[in-house]
Amino acid sequence: MKLNYKKEIKYIFKKKNFKNKKFNQLLLVYYSIKKILKLIRYNKYNIYKTKNNLLINKFIYFNFITNGLDLKYDSQLKQNLYDNVYISNYLIKKTLTSKLDNLDVIKLHKFFKLIENKYTNDFVSENSYLDYFNFINLIYFNFIYNIYNTYKFILINKIN
Repeated sequence: MKLNYKKEIKYIFKKKNFKNKKFNQLLLVYYSIKKILKLIRYNKYNIYKTKNNLLINKFIYFNFITNGLDLKYDSQLKQNLYDNVYISNYLIKKTLTSKLDNLDVIKLHKFFKLIENKYTNDFVSENSYLDYFNFINLIYFNFIYNIYNTYKFILINKIN
């Protein structure tokens, strides 16, 4: 059933018959479009959020960790890490907090998972275990992970 909405609206406002079935259908279409536009605005706001909203325990900004490192560790991620996105979302709510579930928080959590011993084999290729570049990457990421742990302990001591 095709409706010519412009003619229907003109007819409804001329007759002022608001109990018409077609008017109710027009209202449904109007409110559904309105909800869709709200969702689009909300998603755009989430996508273009800055990294300043990334907070850990609402005290310390970790911009110095994520800034400039995204390309370095994203290129080294493999498909087995992307399968764990839902698990990491659940774990983030226990450790990291942000105003809305920010993509940077998920990236930061994946970054710290890389540093742990579970994924150290992903840095090293099968042919050469003593690759110089991979070895330097491991040392660099472990250093940043130690900084992160010290800030965690400082915050825990402040709370106590």
